[in-house]
Amino acid sequence: MKNIFQIYFLVILFLLNFHLLILGDVITTNKMEEEKSKIVSLMKQVYDTTNDLEIIYQLKDEMENFGDAGEYNDKLDEFRKLKTGLTLEVLKIIREKKDLNFDFDIKLYRNIAPEGPYPSGIAPEAIKEEDIRKKYKAAIAENKANIKKYNYERTLLEEEKDLTSYFRMFTAYIYARPPYRDEELKNYFQQYNIDEDLRRKIFKSIKEQRGEIHAP
Repeated sequence: MKNIFQIYFLVILFLLNFHLLILGDVITTNKMEEEKSKIVSLMKQVYDTTNDLEIIYQLKDEMENFGDAGEYNDKLDEFRKLKTGLTLEVLKIIREKKDLNFDFDIKLYRNIAPEGPYPSGIAPEAIKEEDIRKKYKAAIAENKANIKKYNYERTLLEEEKDLTSYFRMFTAYIYARPPYRDEELKNYFQQYNIDEDLRRKIFKSIKEQRGEIHAP
């Protein structure tokens, strides 16, 4: 009778552990889906607001924090595919927002000097001549627009650089771990037109972390 109770107890214990394992897997999957949904929602917002830089800041932070604590280690294949794809989508958004023809050497001024005997930075209302005042106001507006555009393009450039650096680091780390999925990563590079130099650096780092080659 005692042996029957022991067997019964072990069966119950096994079923309980199995249930907790399944429950933990469901919780992990749900958490991953929640984070994915939040990131996708922010991506959509980028195109629905004039304050897109604030959304891009949030997107970059979300991507860098997504799975950073190692909570998805037991779902490595699913996690690295999802994070890699989402990060590349965010980089794509930033690149689409950039003006590739923008001239960073554009002239910007702290103060505009009007025509005539007036000092630089004078209030437009203090200028008596209407034609000079109109030209002065237009020059001030143009300079403000140029400064705003410059700051916008500079910020996008910096955000792209930072996220690309992070992408290079985490991709090399996560794809260096088994099971190896090199072809999957190559397909991502092809799909998102990643430049050859970045591809080489990432795969070099992957091979170093696997011990296939030695870092200099």
